[in-house]
Amino acid sequence: MTGEARVCRKVRSAGLGELCVARAEGLIEVHGLGSCVAVCITDVEAAVAGVAHTVLPSRTSSTSKAGSGRFVDEAVPLLLRRVERLGADPGRLVARLVGGADILSLNGAGASSIGERNIEAARATLDERGVPIAAEDVGGTRGRRLTLDVATGLVTVRMAGGVSYEL
Repeated sequence: MTGEARVCRKVRSAGLGELCVARAEGLIEVHGLGSCVAVCITDVEAAVAGVAHTVLPSRTSSTSKAGSGRFVDEAVPLLLRRVERLGADPGRLVARLVGGADILSLNGAGASSIGERNIEAARATLDERGVPIAAEDVGGTRGRRLTLDVATGLVTVRMAGGVSYEL
């Protein structure tokens, strides 16, 4: 066989309102981040990572499905429990936030957008649990997508209509 060997890595996706966790290697992708916020949690030493693709800051009715990644204030604690079950050390966890754009701009003057409220809820929930935020790419008016490399903790972001960059 000639040429270089190609490395194939498992790719997982965190869809709208979903959590995805992984250990050792592979990629976690999130597409379609508009006002949603992706909360990425990593423990690079343990090679454990996870993402919550959150939609709203908190539950607004009892009819909404509990235990999903839909609400920031519920998804973050659930994500932390899941990465810890895979071997992450709570003292080594770091977070990265991506998304929270004000895409529709339907709010009146002075009103907080859903994206802004999602960002604030993610920051507050992580702070309450003592998880530092290593980096953010939040706000603005354009959507994003991200790829998280589980083994290295590297997050690559692509702004709609733009180029990819490391966060």
